[in-house]
Amino acid sequence: MEELVEVLTKLGAYFVALLVMVFALYIAAKYVRRRRLFRELQIARITPVELKHLMDEGRAPTIVDLRIEIEKRNGGIPGAVELAYLDSLPEHLKVGEFVLYCSCPNEVASVQAALKLKRRGVRHVRPLQGGFAGWLELGFPIAILDPAFLTERSGSTDIWKSQ
Repeated sequence: MEELVEVLTKLGAYFVALLVMVFALYIAAKYVRRRRLFRELQIARITPVELKHLMDEGRAPTIVDLRIEIEKRNGGIPGAVELAYLDSLPEHLKVGEFVLYCSCPNEVASVQAALKLKRRGVRHVRPLQGGFAGWLELGFPIAILDPAFLTERSGSTDIWKSQ
């Protein structure tokens, strides 16, 4: 009986050490993942003022609205399109410039989509700093969702009617 208690005591110490190691690895993995996300969020952005300036000069890039449907009902940036299929982006579009916007804190969805597009070969892609809220705060024009868009959805569609 004493030998059994001794073996269990030894195994117990190893088990505790194993738990501590697993916990340390878990913390390290979370730290690395958080640092990677932070680094990704540092991607170059375009300000609403810069975008408006490009639009006024007639050099507007392809503006992509990444918000969910219910958010789009409140309006969007004029000329914005929806790219539902970022994975199957045609080659001729990869040479253009893209501006992505969403309504997420820190433009997380825009940054993730921008990184995805960059991995697919798109060279010029930037999230809109401040997203749609930043655009609205500056009082820039918006367009209202085209009701026809709700019935016919296909890839890259101009979803806005200017007002």
